[in-house]
Order: sequence, then C-alpha cells, then structure tokens
Amino acid sequence: MATIKDVARVAGVSLGTVSNVLNGKNSVRPGNKRKVYDAMKEVGFHYNMTASALRTKTTKNIGLIIPSITNPYYPELARGVEDAARREGLTVFLCNDDRDTEKERAYIKALLSKGVDGIILLKPRLEHSELLEVKERTSLVLGDASIDIRNEFHVVNADDVQGVICAMNFLGQNGHNIISTLYCPAISHISLIVSINRFSVICREDPSGMNPLARPIFTFPPNTEASLIRPANTPTVSLCITGS
Repeated sequence: MATIKDVARVAGVSLGTVSNVLNGKNSVRPGNKRKVYDAMKEVGFHYNMTASALRTKTTKNIGLIIPSITNPYYPELARGVEDAARREGLTVFLCNDDRDTEKERAYIKALLSKGVDGIILLKPRLEHSELLEVKERTSLVLGDASIDIRNEFHVVNADDVQGVICAMNFLGQNGHNIISTLYCPAISHISLIVSINRFSVICREDPSGMNPLARPIFTFPPNTEASLIRPANTPTVSLCITGS
C-alpha cells in the first residue's frame, strides 16, 4: 500500500509539502501541487481522512449554522466563510436552522458527533447553559448574538446603531429631512432591540453623529393601523428595519 513517503519520493518534494497539499493549504506552489497530485495517481495513494483525524485529533471540518438560506445575506456570508476556510484547508458543513430552536439543537448535536473542529452559529437561540456546553466540546463562534454574552464567547456582531446612523445621514444628504422608521413586529432578537433603543437615545441626547437634516419622527410596526396614520409632518422616505 502506497504511503505519503512514496508520494514525496516520486514527486521529488518534502513530506511537509505533501502534507500541505493533502490538507488544502494554499502555501504550496502550483508546480509542486501538480507534482504531488501526479505522484499520488502514479503510486495509487488515497488519503484516509478518518485515519488522519484519529492521529491528529482534528477533522479539518467546521460547521456553519445560519438562520435562513432564503435571505440573500446569508448565502453571501456563507461563501465568505467557505472561501476563508478553504484557504486554511478546512471543509464547511452548512446548516440552515430556519430560526427553529429544536432544529438548531439537532444540527449542533450532529456536528459534534462528527467531531468538527469548530462551529459558527449565527443568531443563536439556545439557552445560555447549552451554549456553554457546546463551547466545552468544540471551538464556538457566535454571530449577531446578545451583547449579554460577549464576555463568555467569541462573538462577531455588526454595529447596528452606526449602520442606522449612516443610513439616516445618507437619506438626509439626498434631501430627505423627515424620515419615518418602521420595524418588523417579528423582530425579537435581543441585539437588534437593544440597538434600536440605543439609537433612540442617541437621537434624543447626543445627535452630534447625525446629519442635522435627518431626524426620525415615528417608529412602529408596518402593516398595522398605526403605520397608516399620516402625521402632521409627512415623511418623504421610510427606513425599514427587518429581521434576518
């Protein structure tokens, strides 16, 4: 049975180079990579990922759990994760939990059973204690998570407040000086609710970061009776905040 040493000998490269090729590292020159693949074919070498995982205690696999594959934002994000993972020789298992806690729990259980080296979990719905248990078993990174758990987990969050301020300023610079803000009643995610509250405080107490022409005048769920009321100062544009 051919071994990695046979591949290195036939290819005329070091064992380290062969190992880097097998692990998908991009640090190998294209010419050497081609030599390794040709040598593998010549000697009949087949890489056993299971044996490698048992030996190194790593699987080179990670899980990515997203809330909804139908939201255009998440496929783009998943592509970015996959590209970055591939550069490091990692394979990504993509899971779609449909914002369902039980489905999220089941996917995490399945990923852990496969011995993944880490999990990226977006908009986590599990209880705090459950997340801690996952963290004990593998590397865990949370995305768009509650600010209440940032000190205990690796968290990547967008700056929702600054994003809204940038949007307001853009609208103000384009002639809209009366802006309504509408939010979806389905939004219950803690980080977004906190961000909306912080944004309201900024508008009232510290408007220095806001374009003086851009001011929100009312906020309530769309498609409701209240949202159809025309205030005295009719907005020229609406900024809609939706769940994702």
